[in-house]
Amino acid sequence: MESFTNRTPKFWTYLICSLFASVIISAAFVTNALRNTQYQSRYDHIYAEELNTLEKTKAELMQQALMTAQLVEKNRLVTELLVQASISYQNSALEQELRPIREQLHQIVTPYWQYLHQHGVKQLHFHLAPQAFTLYRAHKPEFHSDVLADVRPLVVEVLKTGQAFSGLEIGRNGLGLRAVVPMSQNNKVIAAIEVGYGLSGTLSSKQSSLPGKSSQNSGMAFIINKTLLEVLTDDQRAKFSAGSTLFWSTEDSALQETALLQHIPEKVNSSAFLSVQQDGRTFLLTLMPWPEFKQSGSEAGVVLVNWLDITSMQREKSRNDWILNIIWLIALLMGLASVYTISTKLQKSTARFMEHRQKELLWSEKKLRALFDLSPDSILLNRLSDGVYLEANPAMEKLTGYNFEELQQLSYFDLTPEAFAPQEQEQLRLLNETGRYGPYRKQYRHKNGHLVDIELRGVKFVSPSGEEMIWSTITDLTETLKLDRLKQDFISTVSHELRTPLTSINGSLDLLLSGAAGELPAKAEKLLGIAVKNNKRLIALVNDLLDMEKLSQGKLAFHAEFVSSSLLLHSALEHNQPFAQQHKVELKLGHVDDVLLHIDPARIQQVLANLISNAAKFSPQGSIVSVYSVLKPQVLRIAVADQGRGLTAEQISRLFQRFSQLDNGNNRETTGSGLGLAISRDIISQSNGQIGVDSEYGAGSTFWIELPLVDKAEQPILTKKILVVEDDADTAFTIQELLATNGYTADVAHTLEQAWLLLQQRTYDLITLDLNLNGESGSDFFLRLRDSSDYAHLPVLVISAYIHQGKLALNAIANTVDWLEKPVNSEVLCQKIEYLLSLGNSSGSASRILHVEDDEDIVSILKMQLEPIYHYHHAASLAEARLKLRTNQYDLVLLDIGLPDGEGWQLFPDLELLHGKVPVIIFSAQDISVNQRNQATAVFGKTKVQPSALVEHIAQMLNAGQP
Repeated sequence: MESFTNRTPKFWTYLICSLFASVIISAAFVTNALRNTQYQSRYDHIYAEELNTLEKTKAELMQQALMTAQLVEKNRLVTELLVQASISYQNSALEQELRPIREQLHQIVTPYWQYLHQHGVKQLHFHLAPQAFTLYRAHKPEFHSDVLADVRPLVVEVLKTGQAFSGLEIGRNGLGLRAVVPMSQNNKVIAAIEVGYGLSGTLSSKQSSLPGKSSQNSGMAFIINKTLLEVLTDDQRAKFSAGSTLFWSTEDSALQETALLQHIPEKVNSSAFLSVQQDGRTFLLTLMPWPEFKQSGSEAGVVLVNWLDITSMQREKSRNDWILNIIWLIALLMGLASVYTISTKLQKSTARFMEHRQKELLWSEKKLRALFDLSPDSILLNRLSDGVYLEANPAMEKLTGYNFEELQQLSYFDLTPEAFAPQEQEQLRLLNETGRYGPYRKQYRHKNGHLVDIELRGVKFVSPSGEEMIWSTITDLTETLKLDRLKQDFISTVSHELRTPLTSINGSLDLLLSGAAGELPAKAEKLLGIAVKNNKRLIALVNDLLDMEKLSQGKLAFHAEFVSSSLLLHSALEHNQPFAQQHKVELKLGHVDDVLLHIDPARIQQVLANLISNAAKFSPQGSIVSVYSVLKPQVLRIAVADQGRGLTAEQISRLFQRFSQLDNGNNRETTGSGLGLAISRDIISQSNGQIGVDSEYGAGSTFWIELPLVDKAEQPILTKKILVVEDDADTAFTIQELLATNGYTADVAHTLEQAWLLLQQRTYDLITLDLNLNGESGSDFFLRLRDSSDYAHLPVLVISAYIHQGKLALNAIANTVDWLEKPVNSEVLCQKIEYLLSLGNSSGSASRILHVEDDEDIVSILKMQLEPIYHYHHAASLAEARLKLRTNQYDLVLLDIGLPDGEGWQLFPDLELLHGKVPVIIFSAQDISVNQRNQATAVFGKTKVQPSALVEHIAQMLNAGQP
């Protein structure tokens, strides 16, 4: 290959011209071969037609002879005379007896003979069986009474077989076609009638009737092997041309004139097709051997030949071939000239193009080299096989402290700590599978030993030498992480130091306005109203800014649960009704599809609140804001439609951008941060939904969100779960089936150890308990349940044969318990279970609340609202809270996270140890992670909820008696 790459452009020009010439010459040869094949096909077609003509002529001649003989045989008088003659001959009659019959036959046959003779019949004989005794010859009546059994095999064969035959015979009088038909009496052949045609005359008449055979350029004739001429008379032999060098002779003058006989081989064993040249002319000869009677084709001495002069066709072919060759030659010369010219021009154009591209490539290389050298990010080129550093920009030296020569001496893990080996393997797998890796973060070890935080990404490619290489870009994250920490510190500061006083201010103002400090003067009430309004506006702005930041970092927690869409919309309407009334807008709920959604209801309510509040703010007073749903395939659309001014296309294009605010156009004051729709967009996106708006300027707007429907396979099972504690397998199975039939889900424990294990792993709504468990005491198990704070109020249905003894032992502590004696009745079982479950749901709520909070303003506000209803205890630190937990039993804990001596999360182990599963509500200004949120019963931000709403939630939780 290297020898080809060093060739000059002129070499390639000559090579292309040679290839083009080869293609043209090959095409010419192929075309000529195809034309020759086409001509050969024409010859084959002519041969098939000519051979068919010969075979047809032969068949017609033989059929004609047979029909002539049969015509004579059909004459009744001839038949009668031959019968008489046969009888006389069989009786050895003398000549005198046969003469009258012969004379009568002569009188009858003579008219036939005269007619037939005019049409080519040369002989008409009547022979008597069995020795072929010649009774009468029509052409020579005087010659008769000779026996032909030894010299006329055709006649003898007919007399023996009784079948008509026709065949070729060569006799003294020339070439003849004989047809013999038998005449029978009483199924016995008694005579035969023979008709003989002279073939030369017959063939001439046949040839004249064939289309295209009357031309001097074609013809049909019989030829006879010269060895057979000896049997002919001198007169007959003189008619045939037989030169000393010829194997064949013919009496056809036209064939003799063509001198074609010299081209016919000595033996013609089968049909043949010859193309011969004679006197500058080309002939096609079709030969068909015609054997005599009972001869094979290879023994035939007579051949039926057809000749056709195709000189004009050959000359036309030669002329056309010459013209085509000239055309091919011209095409070759012109093509070579064109290829040479085009190739030369292309070479010059390519040379100019390559020169231009080389200049561009040099310029591009200079630009890329400048970018490479000036890039603030480090850029590395590694060989994939061994990780050797092949190239690095100056930023890499700044990042690691090593110059390029030093980098080349280092191994990969001299820079990368071993702790990152698993991550490196994963990135290598991605690189091999996708051709790319990263971005991912790790650390480099600096030359002076400290670790540098970096982010890498790279791509794999193959070099011209075939080696796999990796281009990598490395970003120094030192400053980025420092800024992130500063921003996080700032957010934490804003979250705690700003939210907490704002909550205190808001709560205090609400209490004052509600009359907690007595009746206020009208002017003071108005001023307080202004303060409340602007304080809430400030709280909303702070919340929006913090939510936007958490959304952008993916840190905003989502807690998906199965929610009814109907309840979701009714709740949204209820919560936003006051805001609509404030703006004198009527809020209506339209059509609602009740389907199941898997969402974070608090986040979706936040979105709906934003859409409804915007609709109320931007709608004229007295108008209607409609909230409705539309069920679509796979999604539920929730729409908020207003009757406002509508939006232009330009306004819609920037509607969901941060800090985007529109003029409502109705001279009413509209407040907001401009972040609501941007936050809503991100919340819906993280909920796997979509948000949008349909609006026409002057016709109002319809804002909508689309949320995915819950697949049936994912829908939660909302049935009650029951633990069946029963040692007898059959009884346990029966109870389990009865419960399943009535819509409950049941697990079975055959031992108390299994029962405790299931209680620790799963949550149950009720237990059915047998008191006698194969040596174990169900009563002790019941006592242990009631001693546990987790299961003290768990309903228990005792199913036993010993319920009287059980009642005596357990009645003193038997709260939320019922009894059912074996055997179990299905209807009674269900009644008992429903009764116990209703007791569990309506059990009285506890009212001892521990509030752990260090902000005195928050404590004052909540204490003022909680203390009149519940036993309110306050702890300002972790130490004080632990002391109160050890000395008191609480039904709910209200917990702040930021405390003087630690974080509120540190209190959870004490809560679990001393109070079991007591409900815990987090009420804090700090951000809560997903894992932390899962530890609490509920989480509320201090600026996210009004103190009065928090008190309502506490009441609902305690009244329900469950988290």
